[in-house]
Parts: sequence; C-alpha cells; structure tokens
Amino acid sequence: MPVFFRMRGVTLRVCIFLAATPYGTAGLYGQEQAPREQPANTAARTPVAQLAGDGSGKAGELKLYPVIVGGKYGYIDSKGKVVIQPQFDEARIFSCGRAAVRSADRWGYVDAKGKWVVKPELKWAGDFSEGLADVKSAGLAGYMNESGELVIPYRYKWAGRFSGGLAAVEVDGKWGYMDRTGSMAIAPKFSCAEEFSEGVAVVMVDRKTEEGYFTSDFAYADRTGNVIFGGMEQMVVGGRFSCGLAPIPVEEGVGYIDRTGAVVIRPKYEDASSFSEGLAVFAVGGKYGYIDTKGNVAIKAKFDYADDFHEGLAAVEVDGKWGYIDKTGSGAIEPRFDEAEEFCGGLARVGVTVGKKKVPASGKIETGPADEEVHVLDEDVVVITSRKYGYINREGAYVWEPSR
Repeated sequence: MPVFFRMRGVTLRVCIFLAATPYGTAGLYGQEQAPREQPANTAARTPVAQLAGDGSGKAGELKLYPVIVGGKYGYIDSKGKVVIQPQFDEARIFSCGRAAVRSADRWGYVDAKGKWVVKPELKWAGDFSEGLADVKSAGLAGYMNESGELVIPYRYKWAGRFSGGLAAVEVDGKWGYMDRTGSMAIAPKFSCAEEFSEGVAVVMVDRKTEEGYFTSDFAYADRTGNVIFGGMEQMVVGGRFSCGLAPIPVEEGVGYIDRTGAVVIRPKYEDASSFSEGLAVFAVGGKYGYIDTKGNVAIKAKFDYADDFHEGLAAVEVDGKWGYIDKTGSGAIEPRFDEAEEFCGGLARVGVTVGKKKVPASGKIETGPADEEVHVLDEDVVVITSRKYGYINREGAYVWEPSR
C-alpha cells in the first residue's frame, strides 16, 4: 500500500505496504499525512466536499451530510433535518446515490433512504467514482457497481478510484491502469501511481544508477502510459495538475510547471497547492495567501494557514482559529472554529474542541468518533484532541449544532 506525504498540493509518495485502514481511498489507496495532526477516523476528517453526496447520483438533487450523535453516524439534509437516523459506526461519502458505511468491523453500502444495498460484509468499501467503487474482501480488491454487483472480480492487492475512465491497480508489486471493463489499459510498470487529473498522472518509475543500484523517481505519464517528462533524479516530487499547472518543489522553493514540464511560475514559495477555482495557496515568511494562474498575488500572505477555495469561499486560520474569506480576501465568516472544512452544497463542516488528553506513545492508542486527532508531542507522549462537529451555512449560522 503506497503511503504518500503531501506538502499542500504537492505529492510525495513512499512505497511501503500497510494493513488495510480507513484511509484506503485517500488519493490512491494511500494514507495521507497532512502537515498537522493526523486523524484517527476518516469520517470525522474527510472534507465536506467529499462527504456530501447528491443522494441519487444525479446533479442538483438532494445532498446528504454525515453527522455524529451519541457516537453513531447518520445523515442530514442541507436544512439540518435528519434523513437517516444515526446508527453506523462510520459513514462516508454519498456518490451515485450510495454511501459506504461501517457496522462493527465490516463495510457495506446504503441508499439515500438508509436501506442496505450491500450488507456490511466487506473488509473495505470505497467511494463510488464514475459508477464503480473499489471494494476489498479476503485481502483482495475488486469493483462493484451501484446495484452492489461485483463487476470486476477480487484479484488486486490494492485498487484506486476511477478517474477519466481509468483506475490504478497493483499487480505483482507494480502499478498500472485498468479501464471500466477490467482490462489493463496501461501495463503494470510503475512503483506507484496517482489518479489522472487533466489527462496526466503522477507515477513513480524505477531507474538504475551509475553505481548499479536501483532507485525510483517521480514522473508524469499520459493516458497511454508514456512518461511525458520527469523520471530524473531531480524530479523527486510532483503535484496534481489543475488549470494546466502543477506545483513542484525544487531547491529554490515551490513553483509551477505546465504539461510540457516547463517552469511557468518561478520556484520561490515555501509552500504551495494545486489551483482551485483559479487560485492556489502559497506561503512566504511563514504566512499563507493566494496567487492566480499567472503567479500574481491575488490575496496577500497574512494567514497562519489556508485551504483551497470551494464555492467561492476558503477556510483560513488566524491566531489558532478558523474562519472563511471570499476571493477578495475579505472575511466572510469570522475565525471562531477549531477546524473548518470546505463548502459543498452551501454547507461546511466545522469542529469545536471539547477536550485534549495526553497518553503514552507506547501501546495501543484508542480513539472514539470525536477523539480523532492524534498529535505526537514527543517520542513518549501523544495528544488526542476531542472535537464536536457541526455544519454552517454561508452566513456562518449553524444548520446543525456541533455534536459527537
């Protein structure tokens, strides 16, 4: 199972293999290590834009949002009305009218009315993408359709989401890409493989050094599997393409390249993300702001941290609290939350801290639905932060008060 470390939108993968975890579909079956506390519960931290579904798979229809009540997960609509009673141990994204939910230690799928489409018998159930979802049973991965039929058999060690008609799968230790019929479109030849974005995917290719050793470098591949650039020692990291650009760090800092590999925004930032709604996060002097696709500063770097724009608003951190700004940089919602996620369907999920506790780093670390952030204080102690989660509208008013 490839693990990747991400500096904002810039992705760096290290190919190691882990047991199955709730992070199985983060990016490409990789566990995402953010530059902040590491969550222990995927549903408690998955961004609203990923969690909110359309309830039917049709654009413009009802969106459903997961909530926690008494340690159990259910779903509300955009007005804050409970439409699926809290009953699950974990609840994830609604897509194509289906949501993966966990009961005890097994996963299944429910429809927008909370009825089981696939009973909780799976080791893992991924989110639907392009009508198919990656699932695992008995240690192997395959794909189900919206009716719960296994249309691509269990035969892969790991499998990712479909993007642009292709999904990355692992075969005998190498990664390739499969089409929706289950046929290999790109033969397994990469050490790691990312989802396609704008017709390009980040991959890892093996290389023999002059000393005779084998190493792996990052590169970009097209939909035929050809490496279009990269695969060199200096090409050690690559970000997702968006608006025709991808962030890439070099010795001088983080800059942006186009699809030919040419540098179009000079590497000068301490940190940077992929573009979203025409703007990208950048950092200088330890502060975060936003640039446009020409590299012009759109919003000055004045925030302690900043996230991508969604639906015209972006979450920013100021003095330890999170709020939202619009694309002029003006405060749309004052910073008052301990966590703030992106808007989707007019709502955003926010978190309020209710407690922290220190526990020994040795031994098993147990967390509950809200005890979801684990921060390593030092080699002997970790801090577990407990939070309640609610939903706000674009005016900052709660449609669902924080609960746990």
